[in-house]
Amino acid sequence: MKRKKKISKRRLVAVARPLEKLGKKETVAHYNAILIEALRSDMKQVMESVTARIDGFGQELREFRKETNERFGVLEAAVRHNSDVLEEHGNQLKEHGNQLKEQGNDIKELKVAVARLDENMHAMEGRLSEKIDGHTTRLDDHEGRITALETTRQ
Repeated sequence: MKRKKKISKRRLVAVARPLEKLGKKETVAHYNAILIEALRSDMKQVMESVTARIDGFGQELREFRKETNERFGVLEAAVRHNSDVLEEHGNQLKEHGNQLKEQGNDIKELKVAVARLDENMHAMEGRLSEKIDGHTTRLDDHEGRITALETTRQ
């Protein structure tokens, strides 16, 4: 940064003096030159200040962008991770759905098999009942004969 030029007190006094009160040595051109130099100095200071502020804002903007990019990077990674987890869960749900469907089919088949077994069991029960009834009848017949034989022996 360049050194600021100091304006002499004499020049400042000349600038502050009304145009009508200028002395013999001081002319309007001299007065205007002092004014222009003061304005240039002020403008230079303003420009240096503005440039410094712009540089400061530029640095702040770069820092903000860096911080924002870092934060977005973290967010992107989290979103990617969550998306992967959700996709994995979705695949697991599909797999579980397929397994449930297969188990449902197995249950239907088992119900049909149990119904057949139930029919077979009832049929067997009927045949066994008939056989038992047949044996009971024969036992009753044998018991009757045995009783008849015992009574005749006595």
